[in-house]
Formats: sequence, C-alpha cells, structure tokens
Amino acid sequence: MQDVVDAYVWVGESFYPSLVDFVEETRRKGASRRVSPLLDLSKLTPGKSRMIFIHPKAYTESLMVPTQGCPKNLEKHGTEIPCIGAHWHYAAALGSITDPLGMGVIGDLSYALPEQIEAPADCRPGLFLALPITHIEFENDGNPLPKSVAKASEVGFDVVVLDQEKNHEM
Repeated sequence: MQDVVDAYVWVGESFYPSLVDFVEETRRKGASRRVSPLLDLSKLTPGKSRMIFIHPKAYTESLMVPTQGCPKNLEKHGTEIPCIGAHWHYAAALGSITDPLGMGVIGDLSYALPEQIEAPADCRPGLFLALPITHIEFENDGNPLPKSVAKASEVGFDVVVLDQEKNHEM
C-alpha cells in the first residue's frame, strides 16, 4: 500500500489575520494556492492527497466556545473539549476586519460573526483545514512546461494550463 502524501500550505497572517477569514473566503470562492514549479507533484495521489492548511494562530489549548458549545453540535466540543469553532468568537481580537455592524470582512466578502471576545494568549501555529486536491493549474509564461506539471498529468491529475488568451487541458 502506497503512503499518501499531502501538501501542507502556510496561510499568512498578513493576508488572513485570523483563520476565520481564510475559511469564510474559501467557503465562497474555493481554495487555490500558488506553488513552486519545482515541487514534485508526482508524489501526490489523485483522489487521496489533500492540501492541509496551517495558520500562525490556529492552535490553542483553550478553544472553548462561550455558552452554546460547538457550532456543529458535537458533544462536549467547545465546553469540555477544545473546538476550532471558537475562532469565530475572537476573529476581531486576532485582527480580522469588521464593519460597523460587527460583520467580518475579507476582500469583497462579508460574513457573520458571533459576539466577540478576547483571543487566548497562547495562539500558535496549527493545522485548521484539509481540502482535496481536485486539479492542478499552471500559468503558462511561454516557456516549456516544468517537468513537475507533466508528471502531475502522468500520475492522473487533471492539469489545466492557463494561457493569457485561453485555457486548455492536458
């Protein structure tokens, strides 16, 4: 049995002060990450490999949601067991932009936030989201395609080469 290799992706705090901003943007627009053409994409497995996202303030041992518990209604989550849903309660304290009505704002999107509280002091890097890798897109700059892009196609990924004038699939 072959081990599945995942791609770990750092989500920068300068663009996404809180992981909530990234999650809310991804819910509406999907996730797309630019990677180095030197990355060996042939190590990824179509249908199994994932992008696993890391944020500099995703982990804390005190992820407790005030009063109502886990947003997914998982038993003991957010009350006795830490729950990442707590991040929505302190997105503003971590630097997420809010409008006068208390809505979170990222780019041209806005999203609902519950009552805001102070963020735990021990926030540090952690994993917060895993998504399937559905296809590989490569921005064609007129040079030959990197070997990594051709290898991704050979192992079974749908590879889309983006030209300035049109798109085509390999």
